[in-house]
Amino acid sequence: MFDINSNKTFYIETYGCQMNEYDSLIAEKILNRNDSVKVDDPNQANLILLNTCAIRENAHEKVFNRLRSLEHLHKAGAQVGVLGCM
Repeated sequence: MFDINSNKTFYIETYGCQMNEYDSLIAEKILNRNDSVKVDDPNQANLILLNTCAIRENAHEKVFNRLRSLEHLHKAGAQVGVLGCM
């Protein structure tokens, strides 16, 4: 589990189109410029972002299910956000 007092860490999951992939890269660069470090495991992140698209079939359902599965991390202090056109 992450330590909220440790270095700023973030995790990004991307759903949907190629534009969302590009937007996730932009978000990653902005966070890196602000001394945040990307991690590959949401359990190690202070900030968890889901970048999604409402256009792709079933993307919204996947994201809502994923948000429910991340609820324990949010309750433990991680910030969870949704990006994209959803």
